[in-house]
Amino acid sequence: MKRISILASLSILLFQIELRAQFQKDESGNPIITQEFTNIILDKDFEYVEGGSLNLKKYNDKIIVLDFWQTWCKPCLKGFEGLQKAKLEWPDKIEIIAVSPDLFDDQNQLIPIVDKIEQILEFMSKHDYPFEFVLGKELSKDLPIRVIPYKIVIGLGGNIIESKTGFGDGDKEYAYLKSLVDKYFR
Repeated sequence: MKRISILASLSILLFQIELRAQFQKDESGNPIITQEFTNIILDKDFEYVEGGSLNLKKYNDKIIVLDFWQTWCKPCLKGFEGLQKAKLEWPDKIEIIAVSPDLFDDQNQLIPIVDKIEQILEFMSKHDYPFEFVLGKELSKDLPIRVIPYKIVIGLGGNIIESKTGFGDGDKEYAYLKSLVDKYFR
């Protein structure tokens, strides 16, 4: 029994290593997400910044935007304006998950400027964004993000729409989400 458990753990570890190695990279070095990895994301439980857990499968009937950000990232915060406007306009069609990830350099070393929970909680207390705020530490082990803002957009039924690095200003983020709502809900 112990041997089976060890073999199962080893198989999972090798699968995770294989996943991490198989990503194609965009021009910034961030991974281009596949449907296979999207399915893994949907099975993960994310830890809310305030405690508790979130599983994305509960949003199977919505467009999910996983927005990887940090409190010090000015482009991330500019994008939040458009995401907020879209969420308030279509609360039953869009879910915004603000993911605070670990970030890595080219040698896969953790970058020391990653937000601490206290910083995120302070940010949340000063801003009233209608987002789910979660930690991405576990996901970051399998998904080596180099540059933020970075988004993974998942459509209805858990189908990948795209992953993208960079941002548009608030108006561009809103227009992008409007085009998705028009496509998937009309």
